Amino acid sequence: MSTSDRIRAYIADELLGSSADGFDDRTPLLSGLLDSGALMRLVVFLEEEFDIDVDDSDVVPEHFANVETIERLVAAKRGETGPS
Repeated sequence: MSTSDRIRAYIADELLGSSADGFDDRTPLLSGLLDSGALMRLVVFLEEEFDIDVDDSDVVPEHFANVETIERLVAAKRGETGPS
């Protein structure tokens, strides 16, 4: 399972539930889909799932706009050059 698949599955299953209809990698997350509590749960998931540290300074809209931007953040934190 790719990084984006794992991120998308977590968001859909654990954070959105029945609200996940039509959800894809480009769906805006910060436009009402995720509240601050869900965002913090997502950060904890990313740290545990991908063995990375997400600093407070990383929790900005540019990194959490959608699955694609989250995947880029994870890749950068893991020292990777592109999506996996």
